[in-house]
Amino acid sequence: MRQVGLEFVSRGKVGTRDLGPPPRLKSTEILLETAYTGITNGTERHAFLSEQGYSQGKFPCQHGYQHVSRVVAIGQDVAHFKVDDWVFYGAYVGHNGWNVADQNSLLVKLPAGIDRKFCALFGVAGVALRSVRRMNVSHGDNVVRSRSRPDWLLRSSDGQSCWCQGNRDRSASEPLRYG
Repeated sequence: MRQVGLEFVSRGKVGTRDLGPPPRLKSTEILLETAYTGITNGTERHAFLSEQGYSQGKFPCQHGYQHVSRVVAIGQDVAHFKVDDWVFYGAYVGHNGWNVADQNSLLVKLPAGIDRKFCALFGVAGVALRSVRRMNVSHGDNVVRSRSRPDWLLRSSDGQSCWCQGNRDRSASEPLRYG
């Protein structure tokens, strides 16, 4: 298991840091070996350049929250995960070769057959959902809907986007009309 993590050493400079071996697990903890990690033009770029209040000019620092990992060990009281499960882990812990998570952390078990490398950007969907909630989008509002598959997530040229027009006179159970 890799015992290294990414670290923002100074403004515009990335390095690595030694994580050492994982600690002994508590009864409800899970040891995760990171296979993929999502690095975006938002969080990591802002931290890298010390923009938007990220890092607040204090270095070294670690930022990152999108990890696809294999469960390699579990505490004796872990109920819903087993060794060799694959999960998305969404905690803001930086980009590490391994992480320890409580079983009640933001962990999503990944189904068999899914292309795991694309799951590393699941956190982007959470950021988007938070933005929608903050904008107070509700029934009857006009929005853009994208029918993108995960591997098309960040492409704007996939031809799968369309406008949705809400109708304030319809009940909430009626579907939106797509154009």
